[in-house]
Amino acid sequence: MASIAKRLASNAPGEFFVDSTCIDCGTCRQVAPDTFAAGGDASYVHRQPNDESEAHRARMALVACPVAAIGTQTKHPLGDARAAFPEPLDDQVYYCGWASEASYGARSYLIVRPGGNILVDSPRYASLLVDRIEALGGVRWMFLTHRDDVADHRLFQTHFGCERILHRDDVTSGARDVEIKLHGADPIALDDEVLFIPVPGHTIGSLPVLRRPRLVGRQPRARRRLAQRLLVRLGRADRIDGTAHRLPLRMAAARARDAVPAAAGTDGSGAEALRAADEAPLTAKPRPQGGSELWRVFPI
Repeated sequence: MASIAKRLASNAPGEFFVDSTCIDCGTCRQVAPDTFAAGGDASYVHRQPNDESEAHRARMALVACPVAAIGTQTKHPLGDARAAFPEPLDDQVYYCGWASEASYGARSYLIVRPGGNILVDSPRYASLLVDRIEALGGVRWMFLTHRDDVADHRLFQTHFGCERILHRDDVTSGARDVEIKLHGADPIALDDEVLFIPVPGHTIGSLPVLRRPRLVGRQPRARRRLAQRLLVRLGRADRIDGTAHRLPLRMAAARARDAVPAAAGTDGSGAEALRAADEAPLTAKPRPQGGSELWRVFPI
């Protein structure tokens, strides 16, 4: 629970505040940007909520905060804020909230789909959140993008009986019992809709999940490199069970500037290179092939 005695001086006067235990994970700024802002090594209340809608978002941030660094001067009912998670974003992707201190407040997402729901990284294990995930169909797979964000993975696995997926290079003592350990540097398909793409950098085993048409995961610095690899190199991938899988992948060259601005460049040369790669026949090094499906890479 946040302490008024530890209230940061940078907070705007009024009901909501952030105290000195904040770890600057940015969760509150994502959930309620009208109220919270970055302030050096901690978030702070830059403006008190103007109406009930903004107050509700601020209470959601209070619930999501991994270290309980957000407080109020008077007691607020939090039932609606707790029940707001998982929060629908779009296309059956939900933000779980309830961030965990064990993963430094990393974002966790639930992908709801007929073929089995995927929990991306681990939120804090909270009974109300678990009940809400149950109502959305539970969890078939728990995909861990890298070793830093495993948090309460064992509790979720025990409850849902889901299979956990992690790259072998990121397996640590706390994740040795993960059911599925990916390996290598090539993309691996779960099925026709979901693709895991290794992007070493943040950790050697970092990999986001690409689900048509969204990129889901906490890898913003790797987005450019991922998009370049995806557009220029990817034509085939192995399924997670090891069988060969032909990907229905095509990135229209006209979209290249939006998806990979650094690769496309202002002169359009990157887009031309991508178009040439797209039209080239398959060689020993796979290249994108034509098709009616469109995979798109979006900012995270």
